[in-house]
Amino acid sequence: MFGLRFCRSKLTPKYFFSDIGNSFADGRIRRSADERLAKIQGCLNGLVVIGDDGKQLGLELSFDILWRNGAIETKARFDIDQTILGQSGKATHLTTYPAGDLGIGLGASAPSANCQVIGDCRFGDASTNYVEIGTTGDVVFVGGAGLPFAEIYARDNTATTSTSTTKTQILIFDTDGEFNNMTPDHAQDHITVTKAGKYKIDASISIKNSSGAAHVISVEMYKNNGTGVFNNIHAGRTLGTGTDVGNLTMSGIVDLAVNDTIEFWITSDSAAARTVTVEDIDFCAIQIGGT
Repeated sequence: MFGLRFCRSKLTPKYFFSDIGNSFADGRIRRSADERLAKIQGCLNGLVVIGDDGKQLGLELSFDILWRNGAIETKARFDIDQTILGQSGKATHLTTYPAGDLGIGLGASAPSANCQVIGDCRFGDASTNYVEIGTTGDVVFVGGAGLPFAEIYARDNTATTSTSTTKTQILIFDTDGEFNNMTPDHAQDHITVTKAGKYKIDASISIKNSSGAAHVISVEMYKNNGTGVFNNIHAGRTLGTGTDVGNLTMSGIVDLAVNDTIEFWITSDSAAARTVTVEDIDFCAIQIGGT
């Protein structure tokens, strides 16, 4: 036996390759009948063949592979132009090129980009939860796939909120909306970020004056229990005397870190406490980019 070995770890060898006529449980090396083609065969949940043994399963390499790492070409490369037939009979054309014309094509015999795929692509488990990019370039999310997003809201609320020039958190959310890779929590009246990035924020509020006297209100989005304000997520209006009802909408893009919580706070221009009723509110966030 010669000294070529593939192992999972130092203590648990997975592949041993023996000389002609010898074999082990996991792998072997032998020569073809005409002594011109060396073949390495192993078994790891399937069949691995280097050479041409007429096999249909597992991984089969039956072409020349050139590794170069010299002064002329400093990057290793494959020179491959093969059509591979899977068990279903579907063909995959895989082509790579050397430096200067670098490209990998799946279904494309002459890639026009570093990586070009012609046909539908699925990323995920391919049946239940996955992202599909179709031949027209459309992106479709299936199952639990998708960008991080979350929503909390309240409808037909009657509980009042007391506010003044000191900000007060809006604490009347009663329902978690749709979510993915974020954590809506109406009980805590905030949304928690689980993936860092840039997020598009949208909020709409219907608010009633419950104090009688007219005053000006301002609503802003903060993070982490009111410790940081987002000046671009802000709206204000005057609530008239009596039970005047006003509507506010807010929208903007913010940069959020993992475990940030985002919430809404309200103030009044009156030093004396004013009572308002946030009758309806919807607050949602969706990731649109990285940070």
